[in-house]
Amino acid sequence: MPDPRTRERTLARLVGADIRDRFLPYGEGSTIAGLAVTLWIPPRSHPGGREFGGRRGEAEYAAYGPQEDAMRAGDDLVSRLKPAGDHWYLDTIATDPEWMRRGLAGRLLDHDLARRDAREESSALDTHSAENVRFYESRGFELTAQATLPAGGPDLFVMVRPPHG
Repeated sequence: MPDPRTRERTLARLVGADIRDRFLPYGEGSTIAGLAVTLWIPPRSHPGGREFGGRRGEAEYAAYGPQEDAMRAGDDLVSRLKPAGDHWYLDTIATDPEWMRRGLAGRLLDHDLARRDAREESSALDTHSAENVRFYESRGFELTAQATLPAGGPDLFVMVRPPHG
């Protein structure tokens, strides 16, 4: 966000709208008492897949100001590296900072993956650290692509997990 004075308010507005307008009606989300959350983008074959649309709309890109081009380039790269075929995409996994390192995100992800397994659905995600890669590998994800985001951005790791049954 270009203006540090409004950054938190702008992010809260964008994230709130994304959850309300896209994830709740068309995707999936889980939480543990609001302390940890997962948000999943549906596959195209899912009833909400088409309605969900692209990752960001024009208003979201515009909110990044001078970083708009870098955000578009990063989203473009992720889009090219995502696996082909039907899969749920883990868009967000987050834990309240005061509750981190207590296993909440792992428990929540395990819950979501059990649901994917029961429905014989594949999962995919991207992450930005080798530590996260190990976390996801311990849950059956396999690294399928690696790159560096444009404009000096962080590393990007794309991972896939077939259903376990």
